[in-house]
Amino acid sequence: MSATHSETLFEEYCRANRIVCTRVSGSSERSLDFRIQIGQTHVVCEVKQIDMNKNDREVLAAVNAGIPTSFYVTNRVRSKLKDVSAQLKDAALAGTPTMVVLYNNNPVYDYTKYSEILQAMFGRKSANVMFSASQDSGPVVSPPFFGGNRGLGPRRNTSVSVVAVLKQDSAGQLQLCVYHNPHGKVPLDPAVFSEVAAVQPVVPDTQDVEL
Repeated sequence: MSATHSETLFEEYCRANRIVCTRVSGSSERSLDFRIQIGQTHVVCEVKQIDMNKNDREVLAAVNAGIPTSFYVTNRVRSKLKDVSAQLKDAALAGTPTMVVLYNNNPVYDYTKYSEILQAMFGRKSANVMFSASQDSGPVVSPPFFGGNRGLGPRRNTSVSVVAVLKQDSAGQLQLCVYHNPHGKVPLDPAVFSEVAAVQPVVPDTQDVEL
């Protein structure tokens, strides 16, 4: 099976950061997994790429033709998180931390930006709206919170230790944005990433959503 663009870039990132990286041939032909070693820490990784779909191609064609267009943005990351490989599950059961690496191979929209990742992990940005029986007062809107359709949770995909986004920084260098899963069966120490090109965004409390 030939490597995807994201898998090639991930290997390039590992070489640039002196991370030992080994491909793992899985039983499924749909993906290639990796085993990496950062310092003394071993991590099993699965690299997932977000390509253009039919809707994206139509939007891009319209833009290139100079036609004003709009489209509904769906969360493309959530399905990636829900489809975790058996190798990551086996690794977590064995006590090895795991990482889902996402790469946005899509010029239409950044499906891996901060707000998209958090909603994929913890649920849609939601709010409760309450209407009074009296018409003299308007609706009361609650503070935003993470609602339904989450990819990770206390009893969902706990085999994922971290979700990482592979992207280029302002200087064109490959970098990982690492989001730690608070529900992960095997936590990955944030200090592991201190010697490589990585940033670790703060994951908000699930009851306090600012996206």
